[in-house]
Amino acid sequence: MKRTTSGQQKEKKRNLAVQALFAALLLICGILGASVVSGMIERNRQTQEYRDQYTAYAEMLAQEKLRAENLEIRMESLTERLYANYDAILSRSGNEELQASWLKARILAGLTEVTGAGVQITLLDAKVITGSESATIIHDQDVLYVVDTLRTLGAYAISINGERIVSTSMIICNGPSIKINRKFCPIPIVITAVGDPETIANYLESDSYLLRRKADGIRVGVDRLDTAVVPAYRETQYIEQQISLLEVTR
Repeated sequence: MKRTTSGQQKEKKRNLAVQALFAALLLICGILGASVVSGMIERNRQTQEYRDQYTAYAEMLAQEKLRAENLEIRMESLTERLYANYDAILSRSGNEELQASWLKARILAGLTEVTGAGVQITLLDAKVITGSESATIIHDQDVLYVVDTLRTLGAYAISINGERIVSTSMIICNGPSIKINRKFCPIPIVITAVGDPETIANYLESDSYLLRRKADGIRVGVDRLDTAVVPAYRETQYIEQQISLLEVTR
């Protein structure tokens, strides 16, 4: 009888130990589960906070873009009024030679829109990186090369992504975009030029530099246009600063 009682006590102790261990495991699982749930709730809260911030910043960016567009439209309108006043003053003067010189100066300075037959060149990064990553993306030297070639081929008005190119225009790589004048232009780069379409297109399609860049994977499209439109230069508010860039000495 004593052995049976002793065995029962041992069994009871084992059962209590198992129950205690099971309870401890349940407690640990409960703590871990609560921690996981708490972490998920916190992550969801942070994710929602980031989404709200992104939405707010996106709205701010859209508002600033709209504001910039409105200011640009207003600047163009004021510039047109300014030139209209100049034309009116010169017209009243009756000096035809002065009027002709003024018009010629505006054309040479790129301050008038130019329309005529021409070409459109589209530059795109490579679809697939096959060698050096740097060789498969468009750089400012590629754009400068095309612009200089167009000038050599007799193009008398050039724009890049809607920005008129003049003697003081800057073309600079800026990360994933290229800065044209004061505007950041993403890829693709679209160059429009007024000039002889056949002469320009035939030369560019067989140009050794562009053929080499095409071999790197760069995509170059050349389209002949019956009517190419190159807008007027719009950054006239910086004209004094830009004129200083043309001075050899001070």
